[in-house]
Amino acid sequence: HHREKPKAKLPPLLTDGGWLSERQLAPETKTALDTVFKRYATGSRIDKSGLRGLLSCATNMLVQEDSPQVSSLLIQYGDGQAVELEGFLKYWQYKAVNRNAWLEDELTRLFERVGASLAGQSEEDKLLHQGREWLAQTSIRLAQFRSNEYPWSVGREKSGFHDFRRYDSLDAKIDGSWKQCEVQEVNWEEMAVLVQVRSAGSSRSFSSTKRETEWLPMESDRLAEFETKSLEKEEEVAPLLTRTQSRGGVCVRPGACGLHNLGNTCFMNATLQCLSNSGALRSFFAGSPEAPPPFPTDLSSS
Repeated sequence: HHREKPKAKLPPLLTDGGWLSERQLAPETKTALDTVFKRYATGSRIDKSGLRGLLSCATNMLVQEDSPQVSSLLIQYGDGQAVELEGFLKYWQYKAVNRNAWLEDELTRLFERVGASLAGQSEEDKLLHQGREWLAQTSIRLAQFRSNEYPWSVGREKSGFHDFRRYDSLDAKIDGSWKQCEVQEVNWEEMAVLVQVRSAGSSRSFSSTKRETEWLPMESDRLAEFETKSLEKEEEVAPLLTRTQSRGGVCVRPGACGLHNLGNTCFMNATLQCLSNSGALRSFFAGSPEAPPPFPTDLSSS
């Protein structure tokens, strides 16, 4: 674990200038912006399509070709159809001189996208722009893997399932069956947890039987979130209450397997799954082993 890296700082974008002279873009800023220009230009100009991609990257929002942002830039710094390098640099100079609130964020995104860096950046900032950072072995920003605990005031549901702590509740497969357990010890050297089975009828009472206390690897498939595996019952009628796996393309129990998401069909899949688990509706359209589906007799022939 390591704490979130600090945000990299951009060096000054403008020259100091004088009392009567307008502040200009610093040479290293021009060089980086020239790299950005070449990335989005077609030939020696950036057209509407290129500006759409450039502004979408800079603002981190979808910008259309007919948006006011694109039109304004083309009219003020281009010929209405495209913008050349000189106008492109004037656009960013104007934003820098007027201290646009989002300028640094926009340039940071663009520079990262095209792999440009400013000569005035330190080696540390250059690494940060690449998502990398050197940390001393003794740094307090480092912690053992999965050991960075949440404060007790933070709800347990906000931490990952495998970020175990003592007294966490979980389900564990002990002696071939899933049981409700509690973490008694956490060994970060061996990446294992000591789990103890709860006694029946009590949420805080635990079995003292030696075989019902066991060390398990943190990544073991014999561990599951609390009250998931331990509440499953094979004899349940409703197929959604039984978690099964597809074997050879056929569900072990009809209706128990979900539908594959095609990218944007999750709501439709959920609706169909609910309908398939409505017993009366399912029998009406699919019938049963004892009787054919009754819906054909209700079809209107008029």
